[in-house]
Amino acid sequence: MTRVLPTPLDGASQREVDAAWTHLLSPVDRANRDELLNVIAMTGAYQLGVERLEFRSQKQYANGTVIMEVRHDRLAPQDDRVTVIVLDKAGVEQRREQYTRTEVEQVYAEMSLALATDQRDDGLHSSIESRGARVAELFPLGARAAAERGTP
Repeated sequence: MTRVLPTPLDGASQREVDAAWTHLLSPVDRANRDELLNVIAMTGAYQLGVERLEFRSQKQYANGTVIMEVRHDRLAPQDDRVTVIVLDKAGVEQRREQYTRTEVEQVYAEMSLALATDQRDDGLHSSIESRGARVAELFPLGARAAAERGTP
């Protein structure tokens, strides 16, 4: 399942990632240009055990622009956040929602638990199915995107 925020690593895993980067870049040109891209693309190294990750995406829609920002700091995970900002056509902010790591991780935990459960009639699974149906209603590509990601 794709995650919005990088998954925190335990100490041993973090040391493995640190060692892998040292191996990759010692000497600095160990990997050629194409090999470096292959490592980044095939391993997810751009987000695996990184100290900081930030990205900002923008999407024009009929009534303006939606901006999505993700900020992660491995050393200060309490400050991790996902922010959604909606601007009207004149660029005036109409809405801002900010989500903490705890809120984002709770959604993933609930989806993962529902996927791991074969009992289709339990309350959690029903709740996730209802949420998924609402996502598909609100964002018509939601059902297809969820299926591609393996989420309900």
